[in-house]
Amino acid sequence: MEKVKSSPKLKFSMLEIDGSRLEGGGQIVRNAVALSVVTGKPVRVYNIRANRPNPGLKNQHMHSIMALRELCDAEVDGLFLGSREIKFVPGEPRKKRIKVEIPTAGSITLAMQSLWLPCSLKGCEVEFVGGATDTKWSMPMDYVRFVFLPQVKKLGFEAEVEIHRRGYYPRGGAHVTFKIGKWKPEPYEFERGGKKGIFGVSCSSIEGVAERQKKAALRCLGEGKIEAVYEDAPSPGSSIVIWADYEKTLIGADALGEKGKPSEVVGREACERLLLEMERGWSVDEHMGDNLVPFIALSGGSFTTELSMHTRTSVWVCNLFGLDVKVEGHKVWSKK
Repeated sequence: MEKVKSSPKLKFSMLEIDGSRLEGGGQIVRNAVALSVVTGKPVRVYNIRANRPNPGLKNQHMHSIMALRELCDAEVDGLFLGSREIKFVPGEPRKKRIKVEIPTAGSITLAMQSLWLPCSLKGCEVEFVGGATDTKWSMPMDYVRFVFLPQVKKLGFEAEVEIHRRGYYPRGGAHVTFKIGKWKPEPYEFERGGKKGIFGVSCSSIEGVAERQKKAALRCLGEGKIEAVYEDAPSPGSSIVIWADYEKTLIGADALGEKGKPSEVVGREACERLLLEMERGWSVDEHMGDNLVPFIALSGGSFTTELSMHTRTSVWVCNLFGLDVKVEGHKVWSKK
């Protein structure tokens, strides 16, 4: 993908973004720094995560911004744990390989929200050491592999994921490599078409758990093919990701295991979430929607979804950067 052109006047101004608006969480920061690199527009984000119990930057935000700084020689002010304001001045992406170390169980997939688009300007390999592959409030890694990446591939975006080691809360300790190609954006109109089948992956670091999650999900669904996988990890944990494969899209859902939560409940939760998404009739699921917005903003195209506050926030941030994304009812679209 080539850098989005911005006017010379904007090169000397700094876009101001209030991090307490709408969703008011880390998503604003992640999208803002990513789009700053793509558009070349410096940005100041203030009131960071003001709507959260512990405001300010968390570890995964810091480490993804540090990775962006390394990728494009950016100038960053205010980069420290708990910081409620940062100034980010991007440079040209130069590195072909970067390493991100997360000493906590911070979400790798959330950190990647800042890196997908900047890395696609010229192509880049990103290695994560530490962090969690499957944790609360974020896409599980198997959702990224089997739903998110196949969906953005329809827009011409090429990327691969290699999981060397899973990581769960509280230790994290994952090891994952992403290989992202140079993106040549292609518009795509997401629609459903006929259903081809339901598939899934149930994963656990504890023997027997993945199989029980799988069986519960299948009993609830009444159809489908789900693979049960055992993978070692520093902390015990589990996840299940299931998706309905349609002719022109994928609809996904997931659930995470927790201490004291029966495996059967985890499997049934994922099933119920998928059935709800299928019943809604939209062309992408709710969680895909907010992640898809910046891609559609740059490639053009459209989709329909259950409009969450995260999706509305993503649209708002994109439009602040001059990317024309529109919302009409449940439809999100952009023309390039």
